[in-house]
Amino acid sequence: DNDRSSLNCASMLKGGWWWKSCGRGLNGLYLHDPQDLTARQ
Repeated sequence: DNDRSSLNCASMLKGGWWWKSCGRGLNGLYLHDPQDLTARQ
């Protein structure tokens, strides 16, 4: 993959689109509550 993370962003975010270091997954998992910052673990 071609990003700033040493992790596998596609596997971690369950999708094929993210930003920089797995920061945002546009077509992966999402937060049910915008205030819940720990939803992706």
